[in-house]
Amino acid sequence: MFEKMKIRYLFGLHVLALVTVVALMVGISNDPVFAEVIIQTAFYIVVPLVFFGYYFREHGVSVRSVAFTRGVQRWLPLMGGVVALSMVFSIGIFWLQVVALMPVAPGLVEFLLEPAAVPGGTLFLAFTALSIGVIGPIAEEFIFRGVLLNRLIAKTSLWAGVFVSS
Repeated sequence: MFEKMKIRYLFGLHVLALVTVVALMVGISNDPVFAEVIIQTAFYIVVPLVFFGYYFREHGVSVRSVAFTRGVQRWLPLMGGVVALSMVFSIGIFWLQVVALMPVAPGLVEFLLEPAAVPGGTLFLAFTALSIGVIGPIAEEFIFRGVLLNRLIAKTSLWAGVFVSS
């Protein structure tokens, strides 16, 4: 099924969404937080749902046949631990780099440690975390591994498809 999906339709939907979002932003609001929510909703939710929903209905394929959840529950605690360890490791490396840079570039260290202003509020942060942490990766896997990789493999070879999609 993924081999038959047209990449140009996916890109066309993204261009259409971009034009629609820009027109919507010009007509409604100049608020950057509102614009970010609209853009994330359009690119991460609406476009993939329309594109994949159309192809799944056209081919009579259910989402469960592509994305399975059986047996995942037993791996969730382990994966949560791996993610937590990875975050602790990354923060530790960041602090080691800050300590190493302090004698050489104190201005850069001050810049890195300066608090950043976060726009929007709690609801905006929750929506952004959801779209970046959950919805974005799912849409990315469907687009890059499902559509792009399979189309490139069908048009070229396995290794060319893997290289180009990577």
